[in-house]
Amino acid sequence: MQTLIASDDAATAERLRAGLAAHGVACPVSQLVSLDAAIGALSQESVDLVLVVASTDTDRSITLLQELRRRSSAALVVIGAAKDPNLILRIVHAGPDDYLDIDEEFAPQLQRTLARLRAASPAGDADGRLITVVSHSGGCGCSFVAANLAAALAREHSRCAVCDFNQRRGDLATLFNLKPRHSVSDLLRNVSRLDRGVLEQALTPHECGAQLLAAPMSLADVQPMASEVAEQIVRLLKGSFPYIVVDLEDFFHAEQIQLLRASSMVCFVLRLDFTALRNTRRTLEYLEREGIDLNRVQIVVNQYGRPKEIAVSQAEKVLDRKLSLFVPFDQRTVVSSLNRGVPVTWELPKSKIAKSFSRIVELVSQPSPVTA
Repeated sequence: MQTLIASDDAATAERLRAGLAAHGVACPVSQLVSLDAAIGALSQESVDLVLVVASTDTDRSITLLQELRRRSSAALVVIGAAKDPNLILRIVHAGPDDYLDIDEEFAPQLQRTLARLRAASPAGDADGRLITVVSHSGGCGCSFVAANLAAALAREHSRCAVCDFNQRRGDLATLFNLKPRHSVSDLLRNVSRLDRGVLEQALTPHECGAQLLAAPMSLADVQPMASEVAEQIVRLLKGSFPYIVVDLEDFFHAEQIQLLRASSMVCFVLRLDFTALRNTRRTLEYLEREGIDLNRVQIVVNQYGRPKEIAVSQAEKVLDRKLSLFVPFDQRTVVSSLNRGVPVTWELPKSKIAKSFSRIVELVSQPSPVTA
């Protein structure tokens, strides 16, 4: 359990740190920060538990708690005086998961709090994995791959979040035959209110277990997305879903490149033709210069087996890497899937296309995905 302690009282922070250690929760000294530094520290680390020692300035403490709750799905525990019921009520309304009395013994209070948090967050459910889907250009089938991968992951793990961050050309709602009431544009208009509850209301469920955050329905609703907002959306989803699949618009906008950096796995989609291979090689070189770990990039050859396509051995020489993920060319099945809005991996789990996604799911589920 990754823990952050925010306090302007060094002695109380050390008492908390010792109490956590007694219950098997390590908190390095580097994770003891002032109240003013809490937001910055939270953005730099993956944190499961935040303990805040309330300031005597109640309004300042409440503002901080509201911002921490808005930015993170981590458990939030406040330590403060319990003499004023009205003060406690105001703090509770800011959204913490628990409140500990600073004037009482910490040990039994911490023990009860940690027991509740552990019971509410089973191992493996606290931090979902981000999979991004991108290509060198449109027309390679990124949305088809994203939709079918999300459906396959949902079949395997009961649920999966899928985000359409291709705001201008997003069509995941069509591929799932959904009519979302809300989209990412609603979140961007209400960034100040963005929290887990607001995000959940923006998701549209599909019967396969995938839940979609749709692209805007109209081009007039497209809005710039700040990197920190994209990261906040993914961070909140990680607290509720084991996997998050994101269909990206490109690899140039700041928020898109930041999500690529944060991905457990990047599915780079291409077809076996000269132009695609040339542009893929250039793109991979660019991504590496931008700090993307290419060991986390998996090349997905879509529509494999088309007439007169370039041989795999030639493609491997151009890209200087082995290819092992192939989605077979089956025009009739794919066109039917696209026209009816039914993912192949959901409707035809025994088809060749569905089986090809099983290999991707297998790689995604490994502790540390590496190039196949």
